[in-house]
Amino acid sequence: MICRIYMDERCRFWLVNSDMEKNERIGAFSTFEEITNFLEDSGIKYSKDNQLQICKDLVYKYEIEKQIAEDQRFTFTYNWGVPDAISIECYGSNARIIARAYELYPDLKLDDEQLVKALNEDIPVCIHGEWRKKCAEAYSHCYYANERIEFFKTENSELNIECGQRGTVLKVLSNGFIDVKWDNGQRIFVNPFRDSICPLTVFACREEAEAQRKQEESEILQTDENEIEETDEGPAMSM
Repeated sequence: MICRIYMDERCRFWLVNSDMEKNERIGAFSTFEEITNFLEDSGIKYSKDNQLQICKDLVYKYEIEKQIAEDQRFTFTYNWGVPDAISIECYGSNARIIARAYELYPDLKLDDEQLVKALNEDIPVCIHGEWRKKCAEAYSHCYYANERIEFFKTENSELNIECGQRGTVLKVLSNGFIDVKWDNGQRIFVNPFRDSICPLTVFACREEAEAQRKQEESEILQTDENEIEETDEGPAMSM
């Protein structure tokens, strides 16, 4: 029998069966790491087809514990109109919530294959009216000037941005569109309601900064060598 991992409204993690019945005998775990360590130590198999939902749950748990303002959150709860049918959803794309989860919890033990599948099937939330307005406000807080981002995919075939392209946020408009200066020199707006982007993790930003530092040191060294060569050659002395 394969169990699933579920997070309740009190941000506790449970083992549940296919009918979403909690395993009361084992009880709840306070963190995702605790429950996955328990499963591995016990040799219990668990379904990895809900990796994306786990990312949403973890980010939601963090935002609740840290009392993040609603207009700055990545997640929200949605009531489906029937008792106990409340789900945790995210503003924007799958790529965005996955990147946020890994940023908050670098040691996550998630299934990479399932996460890649979630990204490939990524369909950004289509929101209208008040929902769209609320999402636009959230984007204005989640993305800020000079933040580094990476592009994943888009529904717009005319958008001339390649997957994996990186850029720097210039500003976020009131409608949620993001003005980006891409590393290839282009300045193209992205629509987070249709385009999949995510902020670079702290580690990726550090790698970029280190690469930039090495490049600058190399250029300085090359300049010094050229100046030395010019000095050594010097003008010929007349006799």
